[in-house]
Amino acid sequence: MNVPALRLAGSAVLTAVVLVICACATRTESIPGVKLRVPTTPGECKAAGAQWTRLGFSERCDVRTSDAGKMCTDSAQCQGTCQAAPEVAVGQLTSGSCSPYVSNFGRQLIVEHGRAVEYFVE
Repeated sequence: MNVPALRLAGSAVLTAVVLVICACATRTESIPGVKLRVPTTPGECKAAGAQWTRLGFSERCDVRTSDAGKMCTDSAQCQGTCQAAPEVAVGQLTSGSCSPYVSNFGRQLIVEHGRAVEYFVE
């Protein structure tokens, strides 16, 4: 039995297992949130179990998300947006939480790529 060859084979298998585990962990953390389709008519909105309402200057369907409150570092991880806490400064590195609704209006402090960005949506 060739002991050095056996050790080398064992090391190769261990390295492969570690690489697979690391790759899976990275992929799981970067899976984007599934964006919800927002109905465009009052009838579609009611059929979807949501409420047709005035948001800003227009009327639209107010669709709730199922991932509200989940920790995030980018809106791509949420069904709606990744919202920063109100006390976070614009440009600051931060994490946030997924919004309770798909459509948001007014002043929004959104987390994009781990930084707070300010938007005004009407």
